[in-house]
Amino acid sequence: MPDLPTLTVTDAQAKRLLAAFGGVPQYKAWLRQRLVEVVQQYERVTVSAAVQAYQDSLLEQISSDVLPAVEVPVVVPEQTQATKPEVPE
Repeated sequence: MPDLPTLTVTDAQAKRLLAAFGGVPQYKAWLRQRLVEVVQQYERVTVSAAVQAYQDSLLEQISSDVLPAVEVPVVVPEQTQATKPEVPE
């Protein structure tokens, strides 16, 4: 298994760090949990994007298979004398 990069701290920093977590076991447990959360979030975003792209492609395929490409005529009603705007002379 490859080694991950390490963090080098001074003795004073280590004492403060470990005091904040309550000791080495608590710090390691926190670090492991945080790493798991970060990796899960990254993978969740990656998987969600792939699922969305797949869903979009399926919906596009379905719509092209179901709906034929036809032109819809645009009907513009003729203006009557009552609806024609007044043009000043």
